[in-house]
This record gives sequence, structure tokens and C-alpha cells, in this order.
Amino acid sequence: MTSLPRFRLTLCLATALAFAGVTTAAPAGAGPPAPAVLVGPIAPIQPTAASPTTASAYHPVTPFAVRSAKARIAAGHPVTVPLAGRKVLPGAGQFDAVTVAVTVSDASRATSASLVETGTSTAIRVVSAAAHRRATGVAVMPVGPAGKIRARVSAGRARLRIVVTGYQSTGLPGETFHALAPATVLAAHRFGVGASRRLTIVGAPRTGLPSNGQVAAVALAVSVARPSATTAVTAYPHGTPAAAVTAVSAHRGVTTSGAAILAVGSHGQVVLRNSRGHATIGAKVEGYWTTDPTGSSFHPVRPAPLLKASLAPKESHRVRVAGRHGLPSAGQITSVALSITTGAPSQSGTLAVEPTAHGSTRTTILNTAAHTHVTATVLARLTGSTLFFTASHRTPVSVSVVGWYAANATGTDLDASAGSCAGPIAATNGFAVVRATDGQPYGSADASCFATETLDAKQLPAAPEFYLNLADPGKESSHWDQGGPRACHVTTNFDPGCGYDYGYLAAKQAVAFARANGAPAAGRWWVDVEPDNTWGNPRSGPPSHVAANVADIQGALGYLDSHGYPAGVYTETLWWEQITGVPPALSHVPVWGGGAGSAALARANCKQVSITGGPALLVQWFTSAAVDHDIAC
Repeated sequence: MTSLPRFRLTLCLATALAFAGVTTAAPAGAGPPAPAVLVGPIAPIQPTAASPTTASAYHPVTPFAVRSAKARIAAGHPVTVPLAGRKVLPGAGQFDAVTVAVTVSDASRATSASLVETGTSTAIRVVSAAAHRRATGVAVMPVGPAGKIRARVSAGRARLRIVVTGYQSTGLPGETFHALAPATVLAAHRFGVGASRRLTIVGAPRTGLPSNGQVAAVALAVSVARPSATTAVTAYPHGTPAAAVTAVSAHRGVTTSGAAILAVGSHGQVVLRNSRGHATIGAKVEGYWTTDPTGSSFHPVRPAPLLKASLAPKESHRVRVAGRHGLPSAGQITSVALSITTGAPSQSGTLAVEPTAHGSTRTTILNTAAHTHVTATVLARLTGSTLFFTASHRTPVSVSVVGWYAANATGTDLDASAGSCAGPIAATNGFAVVRATDGQPYGSADASCFATETLDAKQLPAAPEFYLNLADPGKESSHWDQGGPRACHVTTNFDPGCGYDYGYLAAKQAVAFARANGAPAAGRWWVDVEPDNTWGNPRSGPPSHVAANVADIQGALGYLDSHGYPAGVYTETLWWEQITGVPPALSHVPVWGGGAGSAALARANCKQVSITGGPALLVQWFTSAAVDHDIAC
């Protein structure tokens, strides 16, 4: 990496999808609306500074409860729900979010249930319930470093049951998301009391799902029409009936929609079960997660308005989505997360969304009830730049975008010579990592090429990342004693204090060059640690050589960290051992790992403990001296 200036186009960014449930209760005297299938509803993860640049992979698990419904929660008295380390969940700080199903029951009055990330005041409303009625919703809930969330209700007292069905992590390899045109896996079917039905997910005809066993989980939309009694429709991976999770809670006579995100069970199947009475149940798959790295990655955004209008009956209203509010242009987005609010229509009906006008892929996303407001955030597939909204009856509608999915062309990226500026970075790539040095610390890359590549990288779905080369030449370098945060004994060759300052100021100069030539004030940086540059000799030199090498790397990372840049190291196992001796002081550092001879070996490295002991976020494999590839873990 030292001889050729390069950029990295990393395409495989994993997904962070969020669903939340909503229940619509028809008022007295109103007949049930026509059966409909809900996409979602979805509750977005709140965006953070790192969201656009961090690949958060999905990990489905066998559903398990983290809170029972035995005790009621009172308004104004939230409860803390510990998550870290429970069952298969990682420890605190090792996962970013959980997928949960929340059921409200025995509510003393109309209420809503919300979840709150510990350490923040931002609540995500998951589900609303009428007094003495059961309701269920699902959501992907951000989890802070403490590995806990808080649950609360808005009014009265109610019981909450919380079931975990998966989690998101940036430090572990996981699944990527593939949006589908809604694919029916269960046509409207009348269920009796306690009846269940297996749904074939993997390899099901006319669904578009692969049959090679790679499907790990699905986003399932479920509708319950004309229930003769208040009922709960549960879903579970085939073969694990004890792990059932509620998909829909429906009141007698009220058509209700819901959703479930759950792992696929044995024989590629999931099971739906009706608990009480008789009901007509239908199900569609809206998307799936797979080990195939060509899937899409989720990017949350601050809610931005797309539509506010009163829709005329059965008239499609066209709304441009791509290219607005900072979203990429058409072709770079596979689907969008939309927050939709309907007013109080005079009649019960449905609201539908489709990617093409009068197409065959229409997706009914909401059941609307007369004189009732309904709010949900839903997922909509995007095949061009626009979406079309159609209401069965005149309905006031407000729509905002809250997130989008990147269109990743492949799971790997191509490294090419950046110094030549041979051509633009392809817009189909996920993101680029641009080098800010010329192969040596304190040596800047070609400014014109750097600016051009950075501008191209800014047009990609995720923000650009950058890297700098590092070395430890000792006091022979003219940059060895130029000040810095540590005391430097310049007369001692390879003094650790001087080494720290050397790395600190090298990073400072690289960032200053990058900022002066178009780099943003945020984004991940990587420190290139490899033996092609000069380092203290850990084998023939005194112990101070290794100490200075480690201090040098700590200095570069220290500057980046203290100035708000997430940082890691690019290296290979043998290089790291030779240069640093694998010090515990750097065991937390994220890694961009090199050295693999094939894509398969690179992916295997993604699943192992990283070179430093910190998380492996990128892995590399080589095809020639001038061309190599990277895979996002």
C-alpha cells in the first residue's frame, strides 16, 4: 500500500431496519375495512453522526422474552430492561440495536408504549392500544454502551411483554437486506381456533427469494380480517414453537395488520398460528436478510417532508423521492423508510403505495378507519425516483422520509491507482476510502487527485473515509522533535515520547491536508501500519524500539480520536506482530485487515478475532500488485 496512492470502494454495508407496530380500532358502528397487508409499520433508528459511515449487520436469533407481562407499568414510572449478555446477545458495547416485539395488554386507558435508549431522552413509540385491548408492534431499538433500554407507557397502567428477535452490530459479521416486491406466501386463508400453518419462505415459487439456503431472516407482513373473537396471531421459525412471537393482536371484528422480523426455521419455513376464534389471515414477504454480501445497507436521516395532501378516492398521487433532502439519485436506492400519517377519513378503507403508476406491485400499507388517525413508519420499495400513493376513499395524508437503503452492486470493491485520476469513482459503489498521504508520513498526496476523488466519494451513499501512512524512523527524521503533547527526549533514539508526538503530528498534518482539499470534518480515518516504511526493529533493536512503534501508533490514533474522528489501523497479522508485538494497549483498535488471497479467505477473516483484538470492520484481498479488493464486515 505504500507505493501506490489508492482509494477504496467498499460496497457491502449491512442493514439496520426498524419496524414498529400500530393498531387501528374502528369506532362503534363502523364495519371492518377490507383486508390489507402492512409493510412494517416501521420505527426508524434515530440517526447519529456515525450512522452514514458505519456498517451495522443484522443477526437474527431464536426469539426470547426479556420482559414478561406479569407486572404493570405506570405512566411516569419507566422501567429499565437489561439486554447485554442475555441469552445470545453480546456483552455491553458490542451491539448497536435490538429487534423487539412489544405487546401491550390490560391497559387501564388508551395508551402508547415507547422504548428509550439509556443515556438519551429520545423515545420511539412502538405501539398504541385502546383501553382493555391488546396490541403488538415491532421495532429495532438503538442500544447504548450500557446494553440497556427503558420502557414506558404514556397514560394509565399497562402490561408490556418484550421479545428479542435479533440484534444489530458493527463489529460482527451478519446479514444484509434485500427488498422485494411484496411476495405472497399465504393467500387469505380462514384459520380456526388454535390452527397453524407452515409457510415456505426459502425457494417459495414466485417470491424472488433464493433457494440456496442463504436466507437467514424475513420481514413478514401479516393481515387479520374478520376475526370472530379477539385473537393473537403468532409467528415462529419452524421447529421452535416455544419461540413464538406475536405478529398481530386483533380485536373482534376489526381488520388489523402487523409485521414480524424473524429467523427462518427448518426446511426454510416459518409458522403462523391463530390463538382464538376464526379469522382470515394473509401474509407477504417484504424483504429478507441473507449472508450474500450484495445486499443493501440502511441509512437513517432526519425526517423530511415528501407529501402533505388530501388524496382523492382511487387517484394515484405521484411523489418524487430520490434526489430530495440529500437522498442519492435514482438507481442508488433500493427502498425508503417513510413516516405516514393519515387524517380521520369519513369512511374506512386502505392506503396503498407502489413504485410505478398502476403497476402490478402495489403494496397496501395501512388499514384506515373512519374518524380515526393512524400513524406508522413503513418500508417502500423504490425502482425509480418516484412513489405513487392511492387511497380507497378521500384521506388526508402526510408523508416524510426517515431513512433509505443503499444499492450495493457487489460485496467487494476495487482498489485502483488514485494518483492517475484515470476516471470517476462509479456511483454504484457504497463508499470510498481515500488516501491523504503519498506513501510516507508527512508527505501529502497529489492535491488535485485527492480533491477529485474526495468529491466523487461524497456522491456515494455513505460518507467518504480516509487513511494515512505511518512510520517510526527514530531521530534520523527531521520530524522527530517538532513538539507535541508528550515529553520528548530527543537524545534517546526511539524515545516513546518522541514516537507519540511523531504519530500525533503526522495525523494532524494529514487531516489538515485533507480538510484543505475538500474532506469533510467528520468520518472514519485509518492508520496504515506496514513494514514497507521504516520502523524500530523489534528483533535486533532494544525494547525501546517496540515501545516507540506502539507510542507512534497511539499518537496518530490519539490525534484522530481527540478531534472526533473514529479511527482504526490497516495492517496484516505478521506485520502487526513484527512492528508492535501485539500490545494490550492497542487491543481495542478496529482493524482494516489485509493479506487474504481470495474473497472467500477475506470473508473468513471477517468472522475471526481481528489482528489487534478489536473488531474487524474491513478486510482486503489481492488480485495483483496494483489491484486489490475490500469487503465490509
